[in-house]
Amino acid sequence: MTQMTIVLLVAGLVVVGCTVSSAAAAPPSGAGAGQAKVAGVRLDQAEMTFELILRSNVAAGTDLRLRQESRLRPVIVGVFQVTGVTVAGEPLTLRDVPTFEDITGKWGQYEKYGLMAVIKAPKELPAGTKLTVRGRKYDGVSAITQRYTMRQASMWLEPAAVAMEAAAPVSEPLIVRTLSGPAQYIKAYRKADGRLLIQAFDKGDNPADSAGVTYTIKDEGGKSMTVAAAPGYELTEVQLPAPLQDAAALHVSDSAGRTCRSSALPRSLDGRAVYFGDIHVHTSFSDGDYPTADVIAWARTRIGLDFTGPGDHISEQGDFANLTYVDYARIGRQFEQTGKFCRVPALEIAGAPGHQLLMARDFESFEKAMAAYVKNVGSKGGLDSAAFCQALSAVMIPGKTMIVPAHPLGENARWPDIADKSAFGAAEIMRGPGSQESYEKEPQWHAGGRGGKDDSSIRHALSLGYKLAFTGDSDNHRPLPGQPQAVYHGITAVQAEKLDTAGVFDAIAARRCYATSGARIVGDARLNDAPIGSDVQVAPEQPRKFTIVIHGTASIAETQIIHCGKVLKTFKAASDQHDVTVEWTHTPPASDKAPSHEYYYIRVRQTDGHCAWLSPFYIQ
Repeated sequence: MTQMTIVLLVAGLVVVGCTVSSAAAAPPSGAGAGQAKVAGVRLDQAEMTFELILRSNVAAGTDLRLRQESRLRPVIVGVFQVTGVTVAGEPLTLRDVPTFEDITGKWGQYEKYGLMAVIKAPKELPAGTKLTVRGRKYDGVSAITQRYTMRQASMWLEPAAVAMEAAAPVSEPLIVRTLSGPAQYIKAYRKADGRLLIQAFDKGDNPADSAGVTYTIKDEGGKSMTVAAAPGYELTEVQLPAPLQDAAALHVSDSAGRTCRSSALPRSLDGRAVYFGDIHVHTSFSDGDYPTADVIAWARTRIGLDFTGPGDHISEQGDFANLTYVDYARIGRQFEQTGKFCRVPALEIAGAPGHQLLMARDFESFEKAMAAYVKNVGSKGGLDSAAFCQALSAVMIPGKTMIVPAHPLGENARWPDIADKSAFGAAEIMRGPGSQESYEKEPQWHAGGRGGKDDSSIRHALSLGYKLAFTGDSDNHRPLPGQPQAVYHGITAVQAEKLDTAGVFDAIAARRCYATSGARIVGDARLNDAPIGSDVQVAPEQPRKFTIVIHGTASIAETQIIHCGKVLKTFKAASDQHDVTVEWTHTPPASDKAPSHEYYYIRVRQTDGHCAWLSPFYIQ
């Protein structure tokens, strides 16, 4: 019942002093254009109160449906039950208020229509009448609801005598946005240019208000500095002085007593900066909650990511929700801040092999590839897995675009054994809420038990000769890229020469990247001095020398070398060890037959459950 816990109506209503375009929240047909009032609501209390205003007269005795809808899905009811509706203090008659058992038993119906109650007008209610709606949380709702803060939905009243698909609202549009709760913990992220970003989060992993807080930053030797937190929900950005920039570890505390250890300085073994991002996220362009521009901006200002997509859905005709890929590119071009933040053009397309991200090096190549996709792939329809992949590969622009299969296990995707696999540059090995690495059940690595088929896994793709980089993405439909829909999700780390769109794409194309389950683990490895992702020339019986360096965000539990789908070697870490260096040599026995598609990759697991998967070495 995970869907049941998505929350949009909660206690402690606070009306936010702003308006948004009603189109941004996708109100029902007939809601009209113009401005919608915005109400902000909190998750951490047991009751809710909000106000709807009639836009037209309602005759006495008219039954009105109260409905709610979100851009993710109309998953609104199921957390709060309407307990009363009043006009000027006079209670109105309610019926068809679902019980928790009703909703759990007929979830598809309530998910589709978002029906919360039917209200009878006791007398004629003129336009402008205010209806106050109150509710309380269902007894059966799980505490996981806290994770679904930062959502938004439209809410309205409509005549119950008219079919839901045809009914026009009789109330003014209202946008309900859920707000973060009080701060519970803090995180600190180091940047390769010497900055430190600090953010407070509530118990649902949502950015929390830090107003009035001060932060103290210390290294292991006692050097320290104190700064005031940025107001509101924004990150606090600190330019560290030279002594603190050189520290191996930084400890941050705030004036409320919360503490954390920062992530490590993000640099690879050869000195490249390591940048973290989340490309596969969704916005109101397709089925996400918030406008595309907001989601992109918050990726940097609230989560501290270096890059994002988003990777919204797109139809075979190249559009979604009356916008096209050209509109999508126009929005994305505004957010390039070389050296600080960038956007990677990407959209999620669907076909027989499952869902694929079409990713580009620049927006011009992105538009060209999308136009070719619409003309030569999307327009055909009915292609089987192999034919779809071949047709999609044919419209890719070498060096400028690539195909990235998204959550293959969850989509029961099939990896076809096509002759030219070069257009497939990467794959999501970690995507919230689970790993796509293997069909085998390895819960400690978040793998297996999620449905799918053995020939859907990334290990199967590698056995067929696909040379893939490993990426991680949240597939988040909330407004915050890089934040979990489950405890573990996915982000991508790239070892890039430059932080801009081309630099991030080039790092993924070169397989100088890795995936984590959301933690900003800094990791790197060498095989015979070649960097991760390399094609390594070595004879079958020659030694393969590994150097592995990991800087965790928590104590390291183990580091493993995977060889052709099997665990080759496991290195257990000492207790409370955040930093690990491993040197080891593998010399295959002379009697071993060299696999037709030989590869190695490194994976790391922390004691807090977070993991990382470094892009494979491919043996020539």
